[in-house]
Amino acid sequence: MTEKILTEGEYRVGISFNPSANPAVDKAKATIASLIDEMFVLVDEMAPGDETAYKAIEYLEIAGMLMVKAITKPARQKTKDVYVDSDVLRQFLDELAGVSKS
Repeated sequence: MTEKILTEGEYRVGISFNPSANPAVDKAKATIASLIDEMFVLVDEMAPGDETAYKAIEYLEIAGMLMVKAITKPARQKTKDVYVDSDVLRQFLDELAGVSKS
């Protein structure tokens, strides 16, 4: 049996990995793989040093992973309402901003 040679897009999304056998995952991966393959056509047409298509490919890979997660992750069971004290949140964000500035 001859193994199918994957396109770059199919390789990057892991087209054959779908342990849940969910058809929506197959469709999502095929869609993203096709878009990635189209972006690789643009790579050959880019000006030297232009990284735009590569960045788009990276974002498509991320979008694909998030799509699969959205499709397969079960809904969270609500356990209790969570309330955030806005003053505590503001203090935390201010401290975080101070850390990132140093």
